[in-house]
Amino acid sequence: MEDKSFELMTKMYNEMQSQFKDVRNDIKGIRTEVKDMQTGMKDMQTEMTDMRTEMTDMRTEMTDMRAEMEEGFDKVYQEMLRMEQKYDSQIDALFDGYKQNTEAITELRKDVQVLSQKVETHEVKLKIVR
Repeated sequence: MEDKSFELMTKMYNEMQSQFKDVRNDIKGIRTEVKDMQTGMKDMQTEMTDMRTEMTDMRTEMTDMRAEMEEGFDKVYQEMLRMEQKYDSQIDALFDGYKQNTEAITELRKDVQVLSQKVETHEVKLKIVR
C-alpha cells in the first residue's frame, strides 16, 4: 500500500509541477506582453510629442503667414487710398476742364449766332444800298 501511496503522491507531485510550470510560462508570457505594451506606449508617447511639436511649429508658421498677409493687405489698402486720392483730384480737374470747355463752346455758339445775324443784317442793308 505504501507503494501505491508513494506512486499516487509522485504522480500528484509531477502533475502539480507540470501545472506550476505552465503557470510560470503563462506569467512569463504576460510579463512579455506587458513589456511590449509599455514599449508601444512609450513609442506612442514619443510620436505624440513629435506631433505636438510639429503642430506648434505649424501654428507658428500660420501665425507668421497671417501677419505677412495682413501686412500685405495693409499695403494694398494704403496704395488703393493713395491712388484714389491722386486720381480723384485728377478726375475733378478733368471734369472742371470739360465743364469750362462746354461753357466756352456755348458762349462761342452764341457769339457765332449773333455774328451770323449781324452778317445777315448787313447783307440785307447792302442789297438795299445797291
